[in-house]
Amino acid sequence: MQSAKEMFEELGYHLKINDNDYIMYNKKTDYIDYSVWFKLNYKTYHIDYMDWWDNKSDGWVPMEERETEWLKHCARYGHWQKVDYDIGIDIHKAINQQILELGWK
Repeated sequence: MQSAKEMFEELGYHLKINDNDYIMYNKKTDYIDYSVWFKLNYKTYHIDYMDWWDNKSDGWVPMEERETEWLKHCARYGHWQKVDYDIGIDIHKAINQQILELGWK
């Protein structure tokens, strides 16, 4: 059986934080920043999904094609909007495997 880390990596996530308080896996594209956080002291997890939308265009705009330095700055330094997204079965399995490995009952 694969480890949670291996399962997340197959889905394009990278282990970013692994300390006494949190485990966090992250996946970034030009337009989307996904994070799965496990809060160890509280035995909880949450998922962040933030996407970039350039309101002056009709769709997604890669960072290198953005017209102004401000738009590039916004994409790099947190001017994102947070939205909900669906959880696919593969990410659900990786989350469940991490919970099992942590021994949460």
